[in-house]
Amino acid sequence: MIGVVVGAAGAVALSAVVGGVGLILAKRVVNAAAQPKLLHVEFTASEVALPKSDKTMATGEYLLHLTGDDAAVVRVGEVLRVDEGTVHRQLVDDGGDRTGSATGYWSAHGFASPDEVGEFQSVEVPLANGEHRDAWLFPGNPAHWVIHIQGIRTSRAVTLRTVAAARETGATSLTITYRGSGDGPKSKAAMLGSEEWSELRDAIRYARENGAQRVTVVAWSMGAGLVFELLKREPSAVDDLVLMCPVSSWPATIEYGAVQAGLPRQAALLAGLILRSRLGAKLLGLPAPVDVRKLDWTGSGSLPVRTLVIHSEDDEVVPWSSTAKLVAHNAQRVTLVKTAACPHGFELTVPDVEASTKLRELLIN
Repeated sequence: MIGVVVGAAGAVALSAVVGGVGLILAKRVVNAAAQPKLLHVEFTASEVALPKSDKTMATGEYLLHLTGDDAAVVRVGEVLRVDEGTVHRQLVDDGGDRTGSATGYWSAHGFASPDEVGEFQSVEVPLANGEHRDAWLFPGNPAHWVIHIQGIRTSRAVTLRTVAAARETGATSLTITYRGSGDGPKSKAAMLGSEEWSELRDAIRYARENGAQRVTVVAWSMGAGLVFELLKREPSAVDDLVLMCPVSSWPATIEYGAVQAGLPRQAALLAGLILRSRLGAKLLGLPAPVDVRKLDWTGSGSLPVRTLVIHSEDDEVVPWSSTAKLVAHNAQRVTLVKTAACPHGFELTVPDVEASTKLRELLIN
C-alpha cells in the first residue's frame, strides 16, 4: 500500500513538473517582448572579438547593437580568425577608435534604420476598428506596392533587407506593425496570426486605396501566419507572395522548439492544451485562447497565389520539414529557394545569389 501511495505521489509530482514545463514553453511561444541575447565583446582598433556561435560565425555583414553608456550600432564584417570559443571579425564602420569591453546584441537586420535604405515617410495605417498602426512608407511605383511584415519579438528593421530589394525594382514599400509585433502596440502575448491577420487586411486596403493595382506581401517568420489566415478568408487578397523563413505550422514549430531545448515532446502537447484553454490564456496574458491545431497551414490550397519561399534547412527556430510539406502540397504555385546554411532570419544577410535573384525576379515580373 505504501508503495502505491508513493508511486501515486510521484506521478502527481511528475505531472506537475511536466505541466509547469508546458506552461513555460507556451509562454515562450506567445511572449511578444523582444529578448535579445546580450554578448560581452572586446574591441581593438580594427576588429571586435565575440563569443563564438552559429550566429556570430555566419558569413556576411552584421550589426552589433551596443547597450548602456556605449549605446551605438556598429557594422561588423567578415570573420578574420577564430580562437577557442572566440571569433574575431572586421569592423566595417562606426568602430572609430573604440577599444576595450562593451555589451551588445547581434543582429542580421542589415540596416540600422530606414533612412539607410532610402527616402521614407512615417505613416499611420487606419484599421477597420478605428485604431491606427505605425508604418514606414518608401515611395515608388504607385501601381505596385510591396507590404513587408515582421515576425514576433522583432521590429520593422528585420524587413529592411527585402525593402532594399523592392526599391531596386522601383516598387513602393510599406513596412507595417501589428499588435504583438516588436514595435507595434504593446501586448503581453501574441495571438500567433489568428487575430492579427485583420491588420494585414487593412494595410492591403490602405495600399489599394492609394493606387496599388498589384500588392505583393513579403512575410518574415511569424508574419507568414497573418498571410495564411487572410488567404483562408480572402484567397485573392494579394497578387503574389514572398515567405521568408516562414512559420507555416505552429504545432510543428512548438514541438521543434521543445526538442531543440531538450524537452520531451509531451511538453509541446501540453503547451498546445494550455494555449487553447481559458485558464491558460489568462495565465499567459492572451485576450482569448489560441487553438494552435488550427494554425497549421501546410496543407493543399494554403497558397492560392504565386509564392516564393526562401528558407534555410539549418533553421534552429522553424522546422524545415514544415516548409518542405508546405511546398510539396502547393507545388504548382510555389518556388522554393533553400539558402546557404544559416540561423533563423539570417536569410539575405548570409550572401545567397539564388535567393537574391529569385526575389528580384518575382518583384519585377
